Amino acid sequence: MKQFSKVYPLSSSYSLVMPNNYIIGSDTDDEGEIRQKITAARAELERMTQEIQRQAPVYRVHEGGLAGVKSHFANFGFNKFARSAKPFFTENSCNSCGLCVQNCPAHAITLQDGKPVWAAQCYQCLRCINECPQQAIQYGKSTAGRRRYTIRGYLPQDEQ
Repeated sequence: MKQFSKVYPLSSSYSLVMPNNYIIGSDTDDEGEIRQKITAARAELERMTQEIQRQAPVYRVHEGGLAGVKSHFANFGFNKFARSAKPFFTENSCNSCGLCVQNCPAHAITLQDGKPVWAAQCYQCLRCINECPQQAIQYGKSTAGRRRYTIRGYLPQDEQ
């Protein structure tokens, strides 16, 4: 945020901890941790809302040591090596519902013969994996058997 603020001045910046959905690297959080993070995020969002309404200048961004350096190298490495869509595949349980195509923010998925096919690169948001109702989408061997997470299951009906 500090680097971004040099280009586009910000009066406030925030971090918000949400449940893990990046199941390529590790399993999603367990049920208790998901609920705890969402409860804490709701409270933090209320606090942010009040600060923004007061137009209070706030910088509450969680940064580790050497955050700018780490972000630069992590961003480079991720964009260079980790955005490949080649490892995506569907298991036989795919029912050709097309939700992955409809929900992909990068528009990187098409259906061919009723099965999803990924473009060369995507955003790696993993929405396709996490929202597949059949849990038929995998990314190499790393996602098989891992829990899926989407916030929809934790929101009241009126917020969906």
